[in-house]
Amino acid sequence: MTEKDVQVLYGELIAKCWEDDAFKAKFIANPGEVMEEFGVPIEEGVEYKVIEAPKMVKYIVLPHKKVAESVKAISKMMLAAVESEQQTVVPEGVEFRIVQNTEDTRYIVLHPSPDTLTAAELDLVAGGGKNSVSNINYGVNVNIGTNVELAVNVTTVASAAEAAAVVVVVGAIVFI
Repeated sequence: MTEKDVQVLYGELIAKCWEDDAFKAKFIANPGEVMEEFGVPIEEGVEYKVIEAPKMVKYIVLPHKKVAESVKAISKMMLAAVESEQQTVVPEGVEFRIVQNTEDTRYIVLHPSPDTLTAAELDLVAGGGKNSVSNINYGVNVNIGTNVELAVNVTTVASAAEAAAVVVVVGAIVFI
């Protein structure tokens, strides 16, 4: 099975969590078992923990080994955003949390379904107010003995009423 095959399986697993609450509950309770049933390879002797992220809380999962490469890549992306005259790296209302895998624990972040919209996003869909949009796109593929794929897409949307909605997609899949 190729790395791409594993990523496709993982994406299908997450999509099923968004569609089926009973499956999602089972995945949160027993992620290793569900991943194995789904065909996603798991590591022997490793406990998998699912973090269910609220809409405006974004997680970055760092590897347990050689973390310096990941931290440097993330720092470079944030610095590049600031140097490109984008002064907002973390938009108002968004909270970033960083967790780090350990030798015997791997974290899996389950973000809300992209079908879930905030009140400000619903206002924009309905055509309310004058809107401005700015984007920050981060992406990094770090190969340091482990394969870490990290992608961050931040979209800030502000209406004339000063209500702001932020859509951030952070995905981290760590294969060791």
